[in-house]
Amino acid sequence: MDYRTNKNVTSFSENVVMAYFLELGSKMKYSTLWANYSMLKATLDIRHDVDISKYSKLRAFLKRQAHASGACRMDELVKMTVQDIQDLLSKLLVTIPDSKTNISRSFIVNGMYLNLYRKYVFLRPRDMNTTRFFLSSKMKK
Repeated sequence: MDYRTNKNVTSFSENVVMAYFLELGSKMKYSTLWANYSMLKATLDIRHDVDISKYSKLRAFLKRQAHASGACRMDELVKMTVQDIQDLLSKLLVTIPDSKTNISRSFIVNGMYLNLYRKYVFLRPRDMNTTRFFLSSKMKK
């Protein structure tokens, strides 16, 4: 870990790993932080027998970052239907009805993401027998 070398630190304590993620948090988006956490967790477990999944301050920090960014959980994305997204011409109104906290959430999407949504909808097959918005395609099936 270059961070430890640059900071002249030898341990993998929770405070050291937390400082590393605080520094990363100023440069990266929430989803990238979680990806880095996952990779670092696996690497430290295999190479140094260190389990950072038990670092409660670190996990709390990452969860706070997720809350601040308004991220959706994987199961919320899977359950999202075409009816949960309303195209209001200049913006989209996205509603997440079924969440872990049982509180409905909604948010507005505009700008370049509006065009990306429309491109995805255009490419989505019309004869689908599901109302799920996000689809998986393998070998054109």
